[in-house]
Amino acid sequence: RFYPTSVMETGVDILRAWVARMIMLGLYMTGKAPFHDVFLHGLILDEHGKKMSKSKGNVVNPMGIIEKYGSDALRVGIVMNRSAGQPQAFSEASVIAGRNFCNKLWNIARYIEGKSDAKPVSNEEIEQAQPETIYEHWILARLEQARQAIDADIAGYRFAEAMEAVYHCIWDDLADWYIEASKASDNIAFMRRVLSIALRLVHPFAPFVSETIWTTFRGEESLLISQHWPSQLKFSKRQASSFDRVIELVDELRNITSQLPPAKYCLVFDDCQMIEENQALIKSLAKLRGIRRDRTPHGLKIVLPHSTAWLELTEEEIADYKDKLQAKLAKLKSEIYGLERRLASQGYLEKAPEQLVHETKKQLADKKRRTVHLGEQLAEIS
Repeated sequence: RFYPTSVMETGVDILRAWVARMIMLGLYMTGKAPFHDVFLHGLILDEHGKKMSKSKGNVVNPMGIIEKYGSDALRVGIVMNRSAGQPQAFSEASVIAGRNFCNKLWNIARYIEGKSDAKPVSNEEIEQAQPETIYEHWILARLEQARQAIDADIAGYRFAEAMEAVYHCIWDDLADWYIEASKASDNIAFMRRVLSIALRLVHPFAPFVSETIWTTFRGEESLLISQHWPSQLKFSKRQASSFDRVIELVDELRNITSQLPPAKYCLVFDDCQMIEENQALIKSLAKLRGIRRDRTPHGLKIVLPHSTAWLELTEEEIADYKDKLQAKLAKLKSEIYGLERRLASQGYLEKAPEQLVHETKKQLADKKRRTVHLGEQLAEIS
């Protein structure tokens, strides 16, 4: 009945001793291989990269870690940043990151629960809730993007990559942008729908915390583990793109104001439909004193692909900001030089794990992009 199975999951250290012999015996006895795919996980090494051994006294007791951080935190910490078949040193910092991820999910749920207490909604209303604003269309777009990535990664046994897609969707998209943008919203049913979708995506990686949150909202008679995986989500691409443009401007404003003396600043624009239509949202997300239209704007000019605006600053503040940009540009160029030297080393390319080389290339591309952007900013100031 259960032969052959679909996947054999095991360690690379017993590939010949166990897996190969299972295949040979299965073919000999039945004429069929005992499994279609073999997934080889890497060994978990100690913090110094050595194989764990009782005789060496370097074994990490998982029960102690679970007692301290929780089972979901351990699961997420082990799965994150772990390529298939690649041995990796155990890092308590990864488990702490897993715990923080679970806490973030819990805090999102508490926020939505607080909103729900003020305006109770039925399960039917939740399932039928539709997006009304640009940020609601945007979060559906991001959840759909994550769903597709997770589907493809799990099908390809890329569990670390699937966990990364979940992590960034919950932390960067849901918590950092949607929750912040929705603080003035009363579309509670849609918030609950978003949480419902997010919990389904998280469940394979953090089953206990996601199940607890689900039953808190839905009751003990409804279990998350028995729910269907999310189907394709429908949203307006145009509306979602509009919020991407808001994010682009708000990100730039946050970056600039973080390098200025603490204060509430005013944004000025001349002719920008995106800013005109989303003034309240931009003001709230960027924590501005105000936004106004002016035919003769002045201050620090901000030029982005989809918007142009000015942050009202004095000449002294602009000069100080320019000095900080030049210092940051010099530091980035130094870091780029170091990464290029590392990637030019044949020894590094041959000996370093593929994932590490990929990460180094990603860092280099990101720093080069930031260098170009800083150069453009300095050119505008000059």
